[in-house]
Parts: sequence; C-alpha cells; structure tokens
Amino acid sequence: MGRPTLETILADLGPIVGACSRAITSLDEWTADEEPTKVDPFHEYWTLKVTKAPRGVVLIIAPWCVFLLFSPCISPLSHIW
Repeated sequence: MGRPTLETILADLGPIVGACSRAITSLDEWTADEEPTKVDPFHEYWTLKVTKAPRGVVLIIAPWCVFLLFSPCISPLSHIW
C-alpha cells in the first residue's frame, strides 16, 4: 500500500504484540484462585476458594482494523491456553 515497513510494525503490530506479551505474563495472576472476602457466619470455618474457569463463547464486534480488531480478542483468547 506504499506504507513504510517500520511504520506498519510500530503502528499496527507493536501494540498487538505488546498486549499479547502482557496477557501472557499476567495470565497466572488472572486465573489464580482467590479466597472470598465476605463469608456467611455459617460457612466461616469452611475452606472456600473462587476458581476462575472459562464459561463459553465470546462475541466481539469490532471494525476491520488490525489493532481495533485484535485488541479485544487478546484477553478471551489468552484464557484458552
């Protein structure tokens, strides 16, 4: 299209690769089990934890622009791995 390669890498691919690498490094933190902060008195002595798991299908409606299309997809796709 007549656009310089460096401009394409910095403007279109750089933010996507950066968001992917941040998602990969944060994935363990996002999916870690948590202990609930507020518990009913009846369940106070139980060992409770919140386990995060994928729930199903995600629909992302985005314009046909590389950055705007792939940016919302990074977080749902990272939970698949």
